[in-house]
Amino acid sequence: MKTYYIYVDGKQEGPFNIEELQEKKIYLDTPVWCEDFEDWKKAKEIEELQRIIIKTPPPFKNDDKNYKKIPLPKVNLKPAIQQTKVIGKKAGNIAFKLILSIIIVIVAFTILAFVLKTCNSTLPEDNSNKLITTSVLDKERDYPLSYIGVTSLNTDVNFWGNKIDINYTITNNATVVSYKNVILRVEFSDKNGNMITAEEYPLSETFAPNSANSLNIKVKRPSDTEKVKLSISKASPTY
Repeated sequence: MKTYYIYVDGKQEGPFNIEELQEKKIYLDTPVWCEDFEDWKKAKEIEELQRIIIKTPPPFKNDDKNYKKIPLPKVNLKPAIQQTKVIGKKAGNIAFKLILSIIIVIVAFTILAFVLKTCNSTLPEDNSNKLITTSVLDKERDYPLSYIGVTSLNTDVNFWGNKIDINYTITNNATVVSYKNVILRVEFSDKNGNMITAEEYPLSETFAPNSANSLNIKVKRPSDTEKVKLSISKASPTY
């Protein structure tokens, strides 16, 4: 069964199946990703999600040429004008007091800002608190090996004559970026820990953000191999 990730309110959520997505109330432009996609797509572009998308109607337009406005009833405004004069005088006093209060608040804030700025200018500069301008997205794109890794326990490595059966897990700790074209490096060592040789194996899978994928590989066993060590030597970002 397919599972999907969604990106809502600045954060990624998932994985969800179709029924769970329906409970999340996704809309036409909600970003969605699954393992079959190279990149994020809008929900309206995914055929199997059409039945669960919440659709909102377009603005109503009245194109009826025969439509006529209902005339307003005639009202005697003379008593209302007299009452308006009294109300207008009271409203003027209230408006004056309100404007005066706003001016006082603005002046107070201006004075406070000037005092704070003067105090801060006398303090020594603390370079340790400078913000790093590189965004999270740029970091995850530029340094993929800092976010994608591989783990394997000794109990997951089985030696069968001239073959080695390895169970391992690829973990992507990035929050936004997926990785593809991942290269798995396998180092073969003897019983003393001396490396005999190393081989690299390209992986066809795409690894989504905040995911862990359990995989298996069978490789040829070099002579005298007693230990193997796994690592990721290369990965390419997809988003």
